[in-house]
Amino acid sequence: MTEQELQQQRHERWRVNDPERGIRTIEDARGFLNSVGFCLAYPVRPAVLAPTFLGAYAGTHERLPERKKAFADPRAQQAAELMGRLLREKSAFETSFGEADTSLLVSAAEFPYFYALMGDRNPKSAPSAGERGERRLATDTFTEIQEHGPIAEGDLMERVGRSVSLVALARTLMDLWSELRIVRTDGRGEQDQPMWDVLYKWAPDQISQAMQISRAEALSALTSKYLEQVVAAEQGEIEAFFGHLASRSKVADVVRAMLAAREFDFAAVEGKTLLRISSRGKEELVPAEERKQRAPKKVVVAATTPKHFSERALFKKKGEAPEAPQEEPASSAEAERPRKSFADRKPFAGRTGAGDRTPRRSVGERKSFGERPAAGDRPRKSFGERKSFGDKSPRKSLGERKPFGDRAAAGDRPRKSFGERKPFGDRTAAGDRPRKSFGERKQFGDRPPRKVFGERKPFGDRAAAGDRPRKSFGERKQFGDRPPRKDFGER
Repeated sequence: MTEQELQQQRHERWRVNDPERGIRTIEDARGFLNSVGFCLAYPVRPAVLAPTFLGAYAGTHERLPERKKAFADPRAQQAAELMGRLLREKSAFETSFGEADTSLLVSAAEFPYFYALMGDRNPKSAPSAGERGERRLATDTFTEIQEHGPIAEGDLMERVGRSVSLVALARTLMDLWSELRIVRTDGRGEQDQPMWDVLYKWAPDQISQAMQISRAEALSALTSKYLEQVVAAEQGEIEAFFGHLASRSKVADVVRAMLAAREFDFAAVEGKTLLRISSRGKEELVPAEERKQRAPKKVVVAATTPKHFSERALFKKKGEAPEAPQEEPASSAEAERPRKSFADRKPFAGRTGAGDRTPRRSVGERKSFGERPAAGDRPRKSFGERKSFGDKSPRKSLGERKPFGDRAAAGDRPRKSFGERKPFGDRTAAGDRPRKSFGERKQFGDRPPRKVFGERKPFGDRAAAGDRPRKSFGERKQFGDRPPRKDFGER
C-alpha cells in the first residue's frame, strides 16, 4: 500500500475528497459523527491527525479557518448551526481539547469513554476550594448552578456576587466546562445569554454508564476508535492526539498492551511503520479487486453420507420434502466404490468372542472364611523354656571397698616432697645484682670528625649570570647559507 492510497482512504472516511459530498442536513451530520466517533470542530495549530467537522461540511481539507477566524467564513457559520442542533438534541457532546479555544465534538455513543477518562468519579460533589481558597469562586459557581440550574450567566453573576468581574466568571465557567462538570444548554436567557447546567442532570444515562468504565479501558477503546477513523497511524501521531486528554506515558502503555493482546499490528507503508487494527486492517489495506481474487473458491465435496442422514429434513417445516443434495463426485471410480459394512469387517487377530473365551485358570480351592479357627482358639507358638530371674549367675565381685570413714582426711594426708627449695630470703636484691657488661661504649666526643669536602667558595665570589661566558656550540649556519630545497618536479 502506498501513501497516496492511504490518504485516499482517510479522505473518503472524513468526507473531504469531494465538495459535493459535504454534509448539509442534520441526518448527514449525525451519520458522519456516528461513523467517526469523534472529531475536531475546527482545525488546530499545530495540526494533528484527525477529521474535522468543518472539513466534512465543506467537503475539503484545504483553506479551512481556525476557530479564532471562523466568524469571517460563511461555511463556518453554517457548520456551527448544525453543531448547535446536534448538541441541543443530545446526539453530540462538546469537550475541550487541551486549550480553551479548541473543542472536540463527540458522539453520544463515545461520550461515556471520554467522561471516564477526563471526568470526576463523583459528579455531584463540588470542586475543592484549594488549600488557601484560590478556587473558592469555582466552588460557589458550581453550587449555584447545581441548585438553580439551568441558569443564565447574568443571573449567575448576581447570585455569586457583584464583586466578581465578568472575565473571572467566564474563565471559571470555562474551567468547569473543560472538567466536564457543567454544560451549555440550548436555552437562552435575557440579552441572549447562554444557559448553564450541571452535566449529570443534562446527560444522566451517559454519566451512569461512564461510572462503570475504568480509565485504562476508556483510553484503550478510544485508541481503537481513533485507529479505525484514520485507517493506520504512527505511534507518535497517536500520542500527539491523546496527549491533549491524558499523559503520553499512559497512551504509550495502552498501545503496548494492545499490541501484546494482538488487537493492533504493524503495517509498512513506504518505509514507515504504522499501527492498525488487527481485525480489519488486513482487509482494508488490500484493494477490492485483489480481495476478490484472493477469496477462497467454493468447493463441493462428493456426497458420501448414509441414506438415513440425507433423508432428514433439518430446519424444515413440517410436511415439506427435503431437497435433493447436489452431488458432484470427484471421479466415477470413487463414486461407484461400495462402502464396507460393519458386518463384513474381519475380527481382530487372536481375539475371540465374549462367549467363546476359555475359562480362567483355577488357582485351587480356597478355604472359606468360616472354616478358619477363631483368633482366641489358635495355639500360641512356643519359643522354648525361659530362665527365671532368680536363676541368673551372681554378678562378679570387684573386691571389698574401704568404708569412707577409714580414709584419711584431706588435711592429714602427707604432701609429696619435690625437693628442698631455696628460701626467698637467700636471694640477692635486685639492686645488688651485677649488671651484664656489653663492652665499652664510645663517648660522643671520641667520634671521628666529619669528612671535609673542601672549602666552598662564598656566594659573593661567583660571577653574575649576565657576566658568565656562554658555551659555544660551534658556528651556526645562517638562514641564507642553507642549500635550496630539492625540486621534485612539476605537480
